[in-house]
Amino acid sequence: MPLVLMGGFASVENNQLSILVNDIAQAQDIDLDEAKSTMEEATAALEKASSKKDKIEATQSVKKASARLQAAMFASKK
Repeated sequence: MPLVLMGGFASVENNQLSILVNDIAQAQDIDLDEAKSTMEEATAALEKASSKKDKIEATQSVKKASARLQAAMFASKK
């Protein structure tokens, strides 16, 4: 089952993987049409961003939207 992980970090110690994330979503819980719409909105916001802060925030939104869209597309193929 594919998962979308947003922000965080991973560490490996004594052959044990620990992953701490800020947000998580299961692919089957993501609506494909909504993910497409969110991606379009995030891309438009990035194109309109003028300040450095707005560009950084918009870039993060595009990355999150892209990951969710890819996961939703993957889940829809099953």
